Amino acid sequence: MSREVSKKLSYLYFLMTAMVIGLHSVSVNSLGFFGISKDFNSYVRVFYDAATGSFFFFSAFLLFRKEHKYTELLKRKIYSLLIPYLIFNIIAFLYKDVLRELVLYHSLSQYDVKELFYKILLSTANPPLWFMRVLIEFVIIYPIIRMILNNEILAGGALY
Repeated sequence: MSREVSKKLSYLYFLMTAMVIGLHSVSVNSLGFFGISKDFNSYVRVFYDAATGSFFFFSAFLLFRKEHKYTELLKRKIYSLLIPYLIFNIIAFLYKDVLRELVLYHSLSQYDVKELFYKILLSTANPPLWFMRVLIEFVIIYPIIRMILNNEILAGGALY
């Protein structure tokens, strides 16, 4: 990818990041647009909602623009997606569950493996990271998607 294209994509990712922040934190009223119709607020929300789909689209575009060795792809995504995902979910679990129980009840609950699995691996302790889990799942099924894209019979009807 050329430096110019990479720079443009960086600007686009910055815009989408700002939109995701807006999705989770900003309403029209907090922007100072008091008295504006609820329809306007709906349009702003739709604009912000578009960021999530855009992230998925561009992540897929960048991943599928060329073929990758699956083992190398997995190795890269472990460092760029899986490890940060686990770290953020462990921090959220410690903060939301462990610290809260210590402060409120001065004790700790016992967690079984299934509970820890849900809270950390499925991000129930940190729901906003659902998109990272979905990206990881897409990387796992990359060979199947690549096979469909490379098969003219399977992809032909869906793409044309």
